[in-house]
Amino acid sequence: MNRLGRGWKDFDFYILITTLVLMGFSAVTIYSADGGGPLTPSNLGVRQALYGSLGLVLMLIVASIDYRILGSLAWAIYGAAMIALTCPDDRHTGPLRPRASHRPRPALAHEGHDPANCPRSL
Repeated sequence: MNRLGRGWKDFDFYILITTLVLMGFSAVTIYSADGGGPLTPSNLGVRQALYGSLGLVLMLIVASIDYRILGSLAWAIYGAAMIALTCPDDRHTGPLRPRASHRPRPALAHEGHDPANCPRSL
């Protein structure tokens, strides 16, 4: 038996079609919510389509692998997951920042003036 792929006879093509339809709807919705514009990689709808396509390729690769191979690698996968969970990576998130409500507010134009010079309201 071919250990890297068992063929596509058991693949559920209805899930693939449903995934493609949902990806298309989501990309169009995000594209229109972003304001349309040119189809450049900076557009959020185009990014959604690109990342969805990447996910689709990865899905097809994972679907072609015989799942029984993963049984012999279970402890190695488990160990790698535990190491990944215990080693936080903040390169992309940066240090913790205060919430917007805790940031100092900018000084108003009338602050710092002598209150005696300010007009009084009733």
